Amino acid sequence: MTAFTITADTLAADGACAEQVALVREHFGDGPIRCTARTLTKAARLGISVSWLVRYIPAENRRAYYEATAPARKAYDEATATARKAYYEAIAPALARALAGAA
Repeated sequence: MTAFTITADTLAADGACAEQVALVREHFGDGPIRCTARTLTKAARLGISVSWLVRYIPAENRRAYYEATAPARKAYDEATATARKAYYEAIAPALARALAGAA
């Protein structure tokens, strides 16, 4: 199995935020990065959002990926549910004001 490779430039061109691209450049340079389990684990520990790479998974591999990661996703969703609800409630007034300006 050949590891998928990506560059900071590709991430930037595909819409990754500047902060994440800068972290990738800082820790992995500008050359091709082999997306192995070891490299992605290192990236995650550095604060790089590795889940963003899901967009590059070939269609035929997505189901297996989602099945393999479902328990982690469920645990994450349960752990963040209260904070997510509080966040949405806190932003609702500002969102309503901003949308009123768009009407």
